Amino acid sequence: MLQRLLGRYLGDMMIGSGSDLIWDLYLANPSAYENYRKSGYVKDLEYHLQKIKAAKISDFRMSTLESYEEKDSLSMLLAHLPPDVVVKHCGEDALFWTAVLSPSSVKKPIEKLLFPLEIFLGIDSKLLLNAHSLVTYINFPNYPTCYPSLVKRAYTTLKMMQEPSLHVDFDLILGYCGKNGAELPQKKCSEYTIRPINICGRDSPRGWAPNWESPEFRNNQRSGKYVQIYLDGPSGICLVYKEQPCAIVSFFPFDMETLKIVQLQGLKPKVWNLKEQAHEPGPTKGLARLDWEKLLVEFAEAFARKQNFEYLCIQGGANNNWLTSNPKKLTLEKATIRYDNNAKRFGFKKRNDNNWYKKLDATKK
Repeated sequence: MLQRLLGRYLGDMMIGSGSDLIWDLYLANPSAYENYRKSGYVKDLEYHLQKIKAAKISDFRMSTLESYEEKDSLSMLLAHLPPDVVVKHCGEDALFWTAVLSPSSVKKPIEKLLFPLEIFLGIDSKLLLNAHSLVTYINFPNYPTCYPSLVKRAYTTLKMMQEPSLHVDFDLILGYCGKNGAELPQKKCSEYTIRPINICGRDSPRGWAPNWESPEFRNNQRSGKYVQIYLDGPSGICLVYKEQPCAIVSFFPFDMETLKIVQLQGLKPKVWNLKEQAHEPGPTKGLARLDWEKLLVEFAEAFARKQNFEYLCIQGGANNNWLTSNPKKLTLEKATIRYDNNAKRFGFKKRNDNNWYKKLDATKK
């Protein structure tokens, strides 16, 4: 059946290239045909093979894959081949591109489609799923042609954010971000660090991160203090003072050229009130001597340059999700002060989408 459908014979066949490659791979891997048949799309197999034959596919680089008009046909055919076969004959870009597009014929949840990338490409499947959810959320319902590239861009960004100090000189930025332009003494700088933080879930671009808890709280929850952190992006960079989180910035790729800041927030701990026998909001320590908004925006800017983004964007206050999801949590006045006023102070320019943009100097790294 398979030989007749393809019009070829197995024999001592040589693996071809370009469009012929897919035909040859299906002949060499009968299980791929069986997988396709079980999916219920068997009537379309010859149709898709003819489509990619006519498209004269020449290579499987990401940029080329995204330029093909027959993406649906090609992704369906590649998705049913064994992942190791795709990597060997078509390359890593082809496996990534196919998994991210998640053609409907595969009938698998996105987690299972992305998992082979961890095995064959060494990709962190949890971070990749976060990146996939993020890009889907940003672009729904109109996905760009470069959708897989944007997912890869988002994944690389989230991956780098897991070790931020390796990519940005935090101490250098901290030194000139004292309150009112003052330099921060070295002794005070040593009290601050930065740490990555991620949401707990996999299927949402925003959500709760693990709580920070003091040693006293971990030993006895009727004492000590803790910090609850909700991220407006899948990952963030936490400013830490004497081991306690005190502020956070969350950013992610908005498109291939733009890194977008969506959260710039001080963090208040919940402190045990002995009299009331309950945890209540307490003071944030470590921010009084800093221009901490400048510090975190400067950090994001340096990070964006390292990843060769052309623009850094600060989301305008009017576009903040909290204004509609929980207006009691954040008013437009407070959002404007935090985001718009600071963006203007740092030299960003407002566009028609009510976000603020700064073109980055490519000569600085």
